Amino acid sequence: GEEAVELDRNQPIVDMLERERRDIVTTIEKIKTGTYGICSDCSNIINPARLKALPAASLCISCANKTKL
Repeated sequence: GEEAVELDRNQPIVDMLERERRDIVTTIEKIKTGTYGICSDCSNIINPARLKALPAASLCISCANKTKL
């Protein structure tokens, strides 16, 4: 009863933490392979200010904006 309700309530947090974990693992792999800071879509360099604000960013601002449309 209560445990199922608690699990349902916590699932969005678990999902968010899992996404963050995947982002961190991907970022570490990019650092190891020398591709960190390169846009996954257009291969341009991601602005260092963007990486400072969002270290796991895989897209430059232009490509990130395209995916929002």
